[in-house]
Amino acid sequence: MTTLSIVADNIGTPESVISPVNCKKVTIQEANGLASASYYVRAPLIDSPAVLVPAGYPFSFIGRWGGEIMKGETAAFIETSSGTLTFSVVFE
Repeated sequence: MTTLSIVADNIGTPESVISPVNCKKVTIQEANGLASASYYVRAPLIDSPAVLVPAGYPFSFIGRWGGEIMKGETAAFIETSSGTLTFSVVFE
């Protein structure tokens, strides 16, 4: 299991979530258990439909068709509904 911190906002292009390891599952949640604002996740492509995640809730997903997400692959894109937030992203 590997964890990264990613800072995202609601200005411009959503932030890329790039996998630092081969993994099967990714979980995104606001860092430190905070619930400041809702956020959008698009996976696996930037033009994938956005999923609105309520503030304080995690969002988990697996690789396409149940396969692995490869090291260096863009796994998702994150943007906030308002403001700038820091996220913990866990790769398992």
